[in-house]
Amino acid sequence: PFVAVNSTWDTSGFDATLVGKPLPTGQWWVDFATPQGRNSSAVNILPLLARRSACGVDVGYPETKQENINRRMRTPFATGIRIRVNEDVIDERCTTTVADYTDFSVQLKHRIIGGTLLGQSLETIFMRGSPYILLKSFGATPHFSIPEQI
Repeated sequence: PFVAVNSTWDTSGFDATLVGKPLPTGQWWVDFATPQGRNSSAVNILPLLARRSACGVDVGYPETKQENINRRMRTPFATGIRIRVNEDVIDERCTTTVADYTDFSVQLKHRIIGGTLLGQSLETIFMRGSPYILLKSFGATPHFSIPEQI
């Protein structure tokens, strides 16, 4: 009596251990799992904002004003610190996925998938409402930088 429906949701932003399980929608961190684009949304972690990249994550505070763009409110985001899995790796050789989550936290895994640094990874853990970021390094030498526009 029921017709099978295949999901069209792109699950490439989730770690392989989570694919095939029921995945939440509407969670505060779900933009971390959406495909990365130039104008992707920053995740509001309160008090921080964060935006994933292929090799890491950009973290900052929201700017004081909001913009109304096409009937959607958007909080402008300026990167305060950039965290990358390694200084010497290029974005095409990295992947960032949601590795685990709870109602109040999300864990991102940044993996090097090519080149001489293959296999190194870094995990960043964000807790909603906390200004702290936990990092776990697996063979990687994390690289921290401050963008020039600051």
